[in-house]
Amino acid sequence: MTVTSLPHPALTTQRVPPLAEDVILGVDTHKGIHVAAVITTLGAPLAHQEFPTTVVGYGQLIAWARSFGAVRRASVECTGSYGVALTRALRREDIDVVDQPARCHAAQAGQDRRH
Repeated sequence: MTVTSLPHPALTTQRVPPLAEDVILGVDTHKGIHVAAVITTLGAPLAHQEFPTTVVGYGQLIAWARSFGAVRRASVECTGSYGVALTRALRREDIDVVDQPARCHAAQAGQDRRH
């Protein structure tokens, strides 16, 4: 008895885009500029850069951070003062924002003059 094989349909190769790794954004806020840093979820630094505190600057900051991976979380200093507009922009992009108020409150008390 001869066994013949059944024809196999040609399978098309499917290109699955690689999943973007999560990265975390941290922002040191100032009156005229924000200094942003991106790290891996394990804490390894990837890059840092300054951006103007304008609507265009916030968009550039977000696009820049996303160029390193999926940004789901951000730590922003002074979300109630210098960081409020950036915080709103990040939340509109579905990025969870964690407030880092310590230096902000120290600056208000006159203990930190960097702002």
